[in-house]
Amino acid sequence: MAVLAFASSVVADTITVCLDGSCDYADIQEAINAAKDGDLITVAAGTYFEHEINFHGKEITLKGALDSEMELAVTIDGQRYAGVLECMSGEGNNTIIENIIVTGGLTGIGAGMMVFHSRPTLINCTFIANEATGIGGGVYNLNGAPVFYDC
Repeated sequence: MAVLAFASSVVADTITVCLDGSCDYADIQEAINAAKDGDLITVAAGTYFEHEINFHGKEITLKGALDSEMELAVTIDGQRYAGVLECMSGEGNNTIIENIIVTGGLTGIGAGMMVFHSRPTLINCTFIANEATGIGGGVYNLNGAPVFYDC
């Protein structure tokens, strides 16, 4: 019985995000808040106007859709309100961000992404048109070890 209880507690879920209301969530941050370690969050094509998206130390995968030509189809636009992505709670390499365009971040430090004492993995991501008034327009890393593949 103990083995069965443990096995059922580690089953990962797939959480969907889209703009048309037909998915689990319309907001990426709400999907992250609902996720648990091991979950996959799939994000449908579109532009999501969000900022300060915080992964809260969760070992989850945030995966954006690709279009029919295998090009990035998901953009997260901070609309120049603040930074866009945040890994500041000890996220490890099993926190994965894949197939995302990050744009429109504006803050003093880490406009596109702030990494603080964390080690997220980023795959096939583009950071464009983010602006830091201090340092780290695209990504700012302090005492972390983010891993970038094809970014």
